[in-house]
Amino acid sequence: MKKWWLDQRAVILLCFAGFAFALIPICPDKFDWVGITVTIVYVVLGLASWFDHLGRVRSRSGS
Repeated sequence: MKKWWLDQRAVILLCFAGFAFALIPICPDKFDWVGITVTIVYVVLGLASWFDHLGRVRSRSGS
């Protein structure tokens, strides 16, 4: 049974964000900004994908 609120792309993107966040401590100090930037970008993309999915589901249901 597929859940209406679950977006597979958003889940994958948020997993990538978690992975990038986990790698920040092992990055060299002068490149910390790269890990932080990648994490923020993946979180934004994941949320945008999820909100897009919710909007499409609501428009299909007629609400």
